[in-house]
Amino acid sequence: MPEHDLRVLTDLETKEKAVVLRADLDVDTDAISGIRLLAIRSSVDYVFEKKARKVIIIGHRKRPEEFDSNLSTRLLIDPLQQVLERKITFAPDFDKMPKDDLVLFENLRFWKGERNQDEAFAQKLAGLGNVCVSDAFGTFHRNDTSISRLPELLPSACGIQAEKEYLVLSRVLQKPEHPFVVIIGGAKIQDKVGTIKNLAKIADAVLVGGLLPIEIKREKLSFDNNVIVANLTTEEKDIDQNSIDKFVEIIGTAKTIVWNGSTGYVEKGFTQGTDSIIKAIIESHAYSVVGGGDTTQYLFNQSVQSQFNHVSTGGGAMLEFLSGSKLPGFEALRRNR
Repeated sequence: MPEHDLRVLTDLETKEKAVVLRADLDVDTDAISGIRLLAIRSSVDYVFEKKARKVIIIGHRKRPEEFDSNLSTRLLIDPLQQVLERKITFAPDFDKMPKDDLVLFENLRFWKGERNQDEAFAQKLAGLGNVCVSDAFGTFHRNDTSISRLPELLPSACGIQAEKEYLVLSRVLQKPEHPFVVIIGGAKIQDKVGTIKNLAKIADAVLVGGLLPIEIKREKLSFDNNVIVANLTTEEKDIDQNSIDKFVEIIGTAKTIVWNGSTGYVEKGFTQGTDSIIKAIIESHAYSVVGGGDTTQYLFNQSVQSQFNHVSTGGGAMLEFLSGSKLPGFEALRRNR
């Protein structure tokens, strides 16, 4: 029996069914090495093993206001075929659904109904198949039609990756082994205040880097004493050496570590803080959970992702979950609904 009240894949009859799989497709076209496309395979393989007749993969890329060929999911066919090791056929709209057994549907956000809970659009999505598998954890904090409404219109279940995210992040919130250390980086402090404050109640230390120290100072925010805000270098593109040394020392004591957001501007080569944290986490042998799109992609680029216990497909969704908020994607999959 699962340690939650979600409807999961083992609850769902998929034999001879057309399965609508809501997946995380919000990636760049060269992201074959990233976590989101790799995470799709488990649910696809499972439903085909259970004799599903067809799988229609649906999802979105970015936030287009209208059709944009550069953001079409068509561009993901080749990387997805490599990841899934299966032939994929493309469906550009609802009226042109191929008969093949594995289909990739066009970017859902090309339709305005995806973002505004449009019932007619939800019914169209439901018409694509017989059952729904919701596995796009990275979007579970959004009230998109395919996330919060579609699972209510078809027999539905949580995908394998999304269920794993739920179990791992719930364990972190409810039963972390102490010392428990949290590292929060990146930018946009307002998106992270709730997470920092909630985790500060549980964790032994919350280490804050990235651009957040600048924003915290500017907005005159205050936190509990176990929240340690880094000092930055004179360029303000990374945390300074004293903060690196302090963070590394604290990480070395940990038995549970959660990390979301790099501590420096890694895309521009300011990697010293982030590299030091990666090394410290690996050497700590603590139970480690990492998320955030830029952070996880950097781990893949450095080929060290396998040295972390859990690499999350969520950035904002992971932060919202850890803030204690209820995510629409999970709420739509509760057994008691």
